[in-house]
Amino acid sequence: MTSETDLLTTRAALDRAARAAHLVVACDFDGTLSPFVSDPETSRLAPGAREALDALAALPATTVLLVSGRDRTTLSRISEIPTESAATGIHLVGQHGSELESKPAALTEVEAALLTEITSRLEAIALPHEGAFVEYKPSSAVLHVRSLPRAEDQERLLSLALEGPAVRDGVFATEGKAVLELAVREASKGAALQTFRERTGAESVVFFGDDVTDEKGFAVLGSDHDGSALDVGIKVGDGPTVAGYRVASIDEVVVSLRHLAAVRGGSKPA
Repeated sequence: MTSETDLLTTRAALDRAARAAHLVVACDFDGTLSPFVSDPETSRLAPGAREALDALAALPATTVLLVSGRDRTTLSRISEIPTESAATGIHLVGQHGSELESKPAALTEVEAALLTEITSRLEAIALPHEGAFVEYKPSSAVLHVRSLPRAEDQERLLSLALEGPAVRDGVFATEGKAVLELAVREASKGAALQTFRERTGAESVVFFGDDVTDEKGFAVLGSDHDGSALDVGIKVGDGPTVAGYRVASIDEVVVSLRHLAAVRGGSKPA
């Protein structure tokens, strides 16, 4: 369980990070800045989230990222943030880090054939079960089982996918909360964070995330992991994590982003 102590400890870490000469602030989208919903296409930023991101992006020497498993086009549509960062100062990073600003290289014939195969096999798993469905991305397919009413059915379908198409050579599996993504190209949120650290020369990277897929991002933070002592990894909600800090909810993420913007901007935090 998260607590008031968790929030205060996290806020103190953010106060230290706010003093960095250059700061990168990165957030996952689903479950971190947007509540989970049964239809992923209806996801939207939580109240106050966009304003907090804009406040940070407007500050000097501050780079703001949304780092999501969604592809950049979809992430732009549901977040209502343009794909071109020049418009807002907010960078969209898609497909767990494989899509940065530039469009990723087209799939090879081998990759395209493999993606067609694993997509078909996931569809065969999902089709007989109302509430299960497959989401399609440029280099991956995602099995969603969140809407199945029984937990044992969710686990069974995920197991079928993990023991079937996920074990094919050239397939990279990423497990999340009631989802399984199978990609034909390896990607890592951690690698994306390090790319922006190197591009900007940032002294601190702050990363908020809630899911198993965010652990690779947390794992590159801190002086023990090729990062900085000013880095702050913040797990949203309960569950095991390598992140050093924790907040309880999406609302607390928004409050924390506002606090960070206020401290870094030199105004009195709310």
